[in-house]
Amino acid sequence: MSKAWPKLRASLIRQAANQSLDHSARLSSVADCSNSRGVHASQTRALTMAATDLISFSVHLRRLIELTEVWNSAKAVTVPFWLPPSTDAQQTESIPLWDLLNAILHSRHMDIMTHEAEFRVTYLGEDFDWEAAFESIRTKNSGEIPTFVLVQSDRQKAFVFGLLELIRSYEKFIQQVVERCAENGLDLCDDIPEFF
Repeated sequence: MSKAWPKLRASLIRQAANQSLDHSARLSSVADCSNSRGVHASQTRALTMAATDLISFSVHLRRLIELTEVWNSAKAVTVPFWLPPSTDAQQTESIPLWDLLNAILHSRHMDIMTHEAEFRVTYLGEDFDWEAAFESIRTKNSGEIPTFVLVQSDRQKAFVFGLLELIRSYEKFIQQVVERCAENGLDLCDDIPEFF
């Protein structure tokens, strides 16, 4: 076991872990919003709140990474993404979690979309055929089109990722943070019991 972290640092880590988990939970409910489709006013408000939660989630998770010094782990965990429509739409690439957080935090524009049609009209135009890509996405998600996030930042081209994919990557990553904290005398198991 390494030397225990100072109390202030441990307190900041605990707060960042709790905040990232809270925002992750709220984002999860939006990521699976198939039940709210057709309830326009509520869904619009939920997506607005989700954008705020996504930014706050990114701030707290980046702070957690910095405080626990797990940059290599944050770069090793990846999130799949797609580039609209300038490249082959069927090709899925991946972005390190750390880079995705920075792209979100430095974004000039961000949209959270829950409908394939909304994505097509907003970003691809009525005539663009992205059917193969959406079919691939449906296959991976039990026939559903997941909630998409489109991010345009100064640091990176515009790209699209699934909100649920981000949450899954976060859940893999947070295990490593909990282990790192335990090595330094900070038990997050009481704060994050969902992972144990």
